[in-house]
Amino acid sequence: MFKTQGEALAKLKEIGLQLSKGIDLAPRKALLGDYLTAWLDRVKAKWTPNTYERYKCACLIHLKADPIWKMKLTDIRARHINDILARSAKAGTKPATLQNIRAVLSTAMQQALSDDLIGDNPARKSDPIRQPDKGIKFLNAEEAKRFLETAKGTIIEDIAFVAIYTGMRHSEILGLTWDRIDFKKGNVL
Repeated sequence: MFKTQGEALAKLKEIGLQLSKGIDLAPRKALLGDYLTAWLDRVKAKWTPNTYERYKCACLIHLKADPIWKMKLTDIRARHINDILARSAKAGTKPATLQNIRAVLSTAMQQALSDDLIGDNPARKSDPIRQPDKGIKFLNAEEAKRFLETAKGTIIEDIAFVAIYTGMRHSEILGLTWDRIDFKKGNVL
């Protein structure tokens, strides 16, 4: 199996090190799909409902439909993950969803690594997803004026005003509480 005695001794040393760490060297037969299904049940209570649903969707919609679902957990390599991401991208899956698929695989594989089911996390070695740079578009003075006029008298009038004059994101505005506003100085803390 080995070209030299040195290679054989190096492999023997590696196996001895794994055994000393308590790593089970018996071949694993668990399929990725079976592992992910059990893993989702195991971690459901750890996450917020939104995170759990995103991860479940990535598993049951995107991964389950791909041949990687039926691969042995121990056989999966970074190239397999790159392949599924490439196939999904070619099918029109958006970059944010691709990032979610990769994150699910990385998180699940990290747990499998912690459980000594695999020797490495191939998802961490897969290619990161590049988001296209959309750039930030700012409203000019005329557009801002029209936006505020359009919002006048609606439920979003106050939110629109704060957004235009502070530059805050909608999540920041919606999370704003009275104790974060300094009315004397006229600013938001």
